[in-house]
Amino acid sequence: MPTKNIENAKVHLVLGCGGARGIAHIGVINELKRLNCKIVSVSGCSMGAVVGGIYCTGKLECFTDWLLTITKKDVFSLMDFTLSTSGLIKGNKILHVIEDLIGKYNIEELDIPFTAVATNLSHRKEEHYKTGNLYKAIRASIGIPTLFTPLIDHDKLLIDGGILNPLPLSIVKKNSEDEIVVAVNLFARRKNNPFHLKKNEPLINTSYFGSYKNTVENLFSDWLKAEDNEPKLEVPNVINILKQTVDLMQEQVTYETISTYKPDVLVNISRDFAKTMDFHLADRLIKEGVRAFNSVI
Repeated sequence: MPTKNIENAKVHLVLGCGGARGIAHIGVINELKRLNCKIVSVSGCSMGAVVGGIYCTGKLECFTDWLLTITKKDVFSLMDFTLSTSGLIKGNKILHVIEDLIGKYNIEELDIPFTAVATNLSHRKEEHYKTGNLYKAIRASIGIPTLFTPLIDHDKLLIDGGILNPLPLSIVKKNSEDEIVVAVNLFARRKNNPFHLKKNEPLINTSYFGSYKNTVENLFSDWLKAEDNEPKLEVPNVINILKQTVDLMQEQVTYETISTYKPDVLVNISRDFAKTMDFHLADRLIKEGVRAFNSVI
């Protein structure tokens, strides 16, 4: 869509999940503001719910300033680790920090209609938060399986909204022909292998042959060589395998969603651009959001 068609547009903004890559949403929002667009609704899940919800409070600039001060050490210090068998992090500490920074809000009090998407594991369906405590809705939406403990809300066991709807285009309803849908996809096709590759050693370790090492290598080099010189996959741990499994599922669901509910503007952020917990790369990620947005308009 050319720039002249998006200037001053009424925008339904859809923000996808993807961990720290979701900071790129801020760059997209800043560009929409620069083009004098009016955001008439925001729908998001996981990090998309975080950025989208805070934007609807009018305090995104304050949140951005804080994000730009975050270091790797700070990210670790904000993690309230737990020995629970349902997850590694409770996720309450970071939300309390944000609430202290931004203030208390109920969703129905926001100036812009906002929907946070979570997955109701108990009833096996999506859960859409359009009212109630903003931070409770965000906490429900960010519950990455095994990383964050699920949120229990009455009879509901709630986990990451990205499990069922990683880019919630399906819940957007245009009210007039002059409205457009802008979606930010954090699962653009990867270029790199998600698992590390390692090179085989050219020869099996012969150090134990002592002073005969060179002779042994010369005489038996063909026999001592590894079976091949092709790169080998390192054996990943169970958490990494599960994470990559969930990511692959979310990627496939995202592209099915995009194919079915075609947005007017689709901004793609590469999966390789940042890891889930790379919140210390906020400045880089915001700039990538700006770049990615301007590459498609």
